[in-house]
Amino acid sequence: MARRIRLRQDVTIRSVAHERRGLKVHVRTPAGARHWIRFLVDDPIVLFDHLATLRQWMAHGTQLTYLSAGGAGTLLDDRALFESAFNGMPDS
Repeated sequence: MARRIRLRQDVTIRSVAHERRGLKVHVRTPAGARHWIRFLVDDPIVLFDHLATLRQWMAHGTQLTYLSAGGAGTLLDDRALFESAFNGMPDS
């Protein structure tokens, strides 16, 4: 059976809350739809690293991609990842 993959592009973070067992992130799509994403994080150091990154993205209005499948998900700054991957490559 194939996994259902959910992909939302160009979402922005509206708020980030630290909860007892992780983080709760409120995002908005370009069309204005709002969604809540929960991340369960057991390690306090990892939790606070993620919290800092999410707050930085929120402060800068970074457009992110949300990808989830099988109960696991991630928010990522794919624009920064592409820029990093192609940094230093000659223009065509």
